[in-house]
Amino acid sequence: MIPMLNFKLQSVTTTEIILIKKRTLNGEQLKFNLSRRCRKSDGKGNEYIGECSAELLLVDEENIERDDRTFYVKVALNGTFICNESQEDITDEALHSSTMLELLPHVRACLASTMTNAGLTPYIIPNSIIPEFS
Repeated sequence: MIPMLNFKLQSVTTTEIILIKKRTLNGEQLKFNLSRRCRKSDGKGNEYIGECSAELLLVDEENIERDDRTFYVKVALNGTFICNESQEDITDEALHSSTMLELLPHVRACLASTMTNAGLTPYIIPNSIIPEFS
């Protein structure tokens, strides 16, 4: 298990929502992708920006350009964090894991509500998708 950092979430901003629904789904297999990264903010010395995005697409449309897909959902969020750990204790692994722990509930809610508002059955991101949490 990766040690978590003392992070305090300051703000969450939705940076992107894309929903393409050109047809009704009839049990087709979907692929889920989750990406994340964290970087030091240009502002305060102990401020970080975490970025997380989740996307769902049809498996058979994986290699098709986004605009040509018949189904695609993507949400992306940024979070601003204050970390009160000493710089020596901050590893990339702990930084990314701590960021994900804080942002995952927001990404999960954004994806589910976007799909629900579009009349789709919501996809709820399971914790087990993140190896550090399983």
